[in-house]
Amino acid sequence: GPVGARQASATFDWTWRPDGLRIATDDVDVVAPDGRGGGKARLWIPADGASPVLVLDLDLADIDAAGVVKYLPLRRFSDRTSQWLREGILA
Repeated sequence: GPVGARQASATFDWTWRPDGLRIATDDVDVVAPDGRGGGKARLWIPADGASPVLVLDLDLADIDAAGVVKYLPLRRFSDRTSQWLREGILA
């Protein structure tokens, strides 16, 4: 589900091209219950209906490792991989 943030800010630029919509920011800044982060993000939504592409270049700080799994799309992974990530991050 959604992950809450105490504070978030960014300035976005967007461009519509024949191949799809491109959204970009170079100044993401987020403070969440499990830590804080900032950096760049790029999102491309193809016009042909193909899967969107999200590229993140973030620096994280003051992270509580126990909370990291809330930010991962674990349902996209196999049960074995999800379990490995849950246990491995805390180790």
